[in-house]
Amino acid sequence: MQWLFERSVHSLDDLAKRALEAAGLLASAGFDEAAIDAALGQCSRDSIKQLINQSLLRREPDRPNFCTFTHDLGYKFARKERDSESGLRISLATWLTGQLKDHLEVGKSPTDDVDNFLQHANALLQTDYDQQLGVLENHLLYDGWERLDALGRLSRVNAALDAVLGWQILTHSEDAPNSNELRERSVLLNKLGNLSVAQGDLEDARQKYA
Repeated sequence: MQWLFERSVHSLDDLAKRALEAAGLLASAGFDEAAIDAALGQCSRDSIKQLINQSLLRREPDRPNFCTFTHDLGYKFARKERDSESGLRISLATWLTGQLKDHLEVGKSPTDDVDNFLQHANALLQTDYDQQLGVLENHLLYDGWERLDALGRLSRVNAALDAVLGWQILTHSEDAPNSNELRERSVLLNKLGNLSVAQGDLEDARQKYA
């Protein structure tokens, strides 16, 4: 399967290859074409068309602006857990943060798109070995969490905090953690403890608060 993937990628132009790398940084769930526009800094329609023609992506029939990988292995081969282009990651994180802010704005009723954005935020943060995506992590831990908590959707609160936890584990200093890392970890554990209380798991909450 890898040789077939590499053969398909070989015929792509450079912009389409960057579009594929950007898509691989997201979750395997469907993604909005606008995310790739943001990553490339220009319209990605022609690049996505190339990826569709090579059977790497397909459009979702009920949402023509959304794409997904045609095969799980294609997603696996496209995804760079390490050494991804930082510019793509930063642009995607900026776009995702903006979408979350917009969809969680006070007075709005969040749609299922929020679940989609949280999946992509989690996947993106898991590629951030050089700690470039603090803006996204910070939003999930503070403003985003506050709005999700106020809306009472514990599954979404859990998804946001899990994404932050994964990022903190990934970027944890091998040496003694600095004061900012300690503060962020304390904030996260307190919120995870609160979530466990809300879910009725008092023993887990006790461990988080300890």
